[in-house]
Amino acid sequence: MKINQEVKDTLNEAEVLSSLGMAYYSVGDYNASMDAYQQALTLYTLIHYEFGMATAYMNIGSQYFKRRDYNKAL
Repeated sequence: MKINQEVKDTLNEAEVLSSLGMAYYSVGDYNASMDAYQQALTLYTLIHYEFGMATAYMNIGSQYFKRRDYNKAL
């Protein structure tokens, strides 16, 4: 990820963060997962990558759903 930051490859950096979020989720570290998804969303928004934004919103919504915070899951 550091290389992506150095060469300013924002899309790839966001993809790495999204994958990292999935990895954290799979081992039950939901807070770290949410942080990674939020960072990915910020980068996707910065570059106006709508598919990535949609995926990040879906992942974040799934996190809130799992926590039974249904209002935020919407």
